[in-house]
Amino acid sequence: MAVWPSGNGVQNQTAGIGYTWVAPAGVTKLTVELWGSGAGGDGGLLANVNGGWGGGGGEYRSSVITNIVPGHTYTITVGAKGTAGGASGGSGGQGNDSTFSDPTPTILVAAKAGNNSANSSTGGTGGTGTTGFHGGNGFQTAVNAGGGGGGSGGTGAVGHNATSATGATAVTGGGNGGTGGTGAVGAAPTTPPGGGGGGGAASGNKAGGAGAAGAGTLTWPTVFTVTFNANSGSGSMSAEQNNQAAALTSNAYTRTGYTFANWNTVAGGGGTTYANGASYAFTASTTLYAQWTINSYDVIFNNNGGTGSMSNETKNYNTTNALTTNTFTRTGYTFTGWNTVADGSGTAYADGANFTWPASNTTLYAQWLVANTTGILAVM
Repeated sequence: MAVWPSGNGVQNQTAGIGYTWVAPAGVTKLTVELWGSGAGGDGGLLANVNGGWGGGGGEYRSSVITNIVPGHTYTITVGAKGTAGGASGGSGGQGNDSTFSDPTPTILVAAKAGNNSANSSTGGTGGTGTTGFHGGNGFQTAVNAGGGGGGSGGTGAVGHNATSATGATAVTGGGNGGTGGTGAVGAAPTTPPGGGGGGGAASGNKAGGAGAAGAGTLTWPTVFTVTFNANSGSGSMSAEQNNQAAALTSNAYTRTGYTFANWNTVAGGGGTTYANGASYAFTASTTLYAQWTINSYDVIFNNNGGTGSMSNETKNYNTTNALTTNTFTRTGYTFTGWNTVADGSGTAYADGANFTWPASNTTLYAQWLVANTTGILAVM
């Protein structure tokens, strides 16, 4: 297969081969427009007073696909034109469908081809897609001239039927039908894309005209990027790209002593706020800054064998403040300070000493000295 040769919103009329299209980064929404090809017109036959039939016009189909996967390969077939019917009454060739398929492959959009005289020279209809406009019918004259071809479906209207030797006129976004020959070869359509079938030749062993090839257009909105900034946090997050509204990537940043609150378009929080995983329109690129709420933690006082009660001392992370003065008592003992371990093997703090609150709750154990009978104090 060949690589899809047309850019964003550019129509491709090179038909008869398959193409591949790899969805660009960030493209999840795509509009596909397809035109089926027109059937060829019949050739004229000397013994027949009527000219050959004109071919039917191809169908127009479109669809907006919102689940395109970036990096995946999709296939497009642009229908080849219906061949011209040969002299001495040769039948014009059937047109060919144009299709767009996902990687499975499942056809997501299909524009049907115009029919030749063996199928009543009707315009293509019945394809797959959100929007469809069928092609116009070809015509056979009752005089010594080939019939006109039907027009293709357009972007907003069905194709016109031919009603004489003159090919049907084109609707907006569609193609015209070829004109039937009068004692001459039938003409192919002059207006792409997917124009109607070629006109049948006048009786007199004249060839018909070929149909017009199908066409296809792939159009996708501009891709925008959201960049995530840790804003004093740590970790990493990849930028998010899309071309339609989508949920923001869930926060993966962390910050010691803080809880993630939301995103904001301004580091200091004065811009637009987005909740974690909220929908973003992706109509502009932006940087989102993590917003943090400082945590508070407790210092828990344990009497460690003494009596009495003391309330927890609660402060924000990294706050330095004097510890609450001890109010515990223990009969026969003297309070000597605090320690992070009950047996005194941890970090010691004097009564009322400054303490810096870490990113967790801390228990401080009262430390006691016991007096012996000689009046000398012993550590307990």
